[in-house]
Amino acid sequence: MDLRTTADWTLRLRLLAVPGVAKVAVFGGKTRSIQVQVHPDQLIQYSLGLNDVLAAARKATGIRGAGFIDTTCMDFRL
Repeated sequence: MDLRTTADWTLRLRLLAVPGVAKVAVFGGKTRSIQVQVHPDQLIQYSLGLNDVLAAARKATGIRGAGFIDTTCMDFRL
């Protein structure tokens, strides 16, 4: 997983910076993911909303959300 992360976030970006390189495909390995699970009752307790959670996650990781938030009642697209 560490090798795949290095390939995705370091090597791939450096190769794409080379003039004439249009695409770099990385195959194999497990991709790292981060999941944030929200408890609505605790958000209410601390007077927070989903936007507060998203802002904190972006600040902590430096990565913008690229998926969706799956809840029991609806999906919020990022």
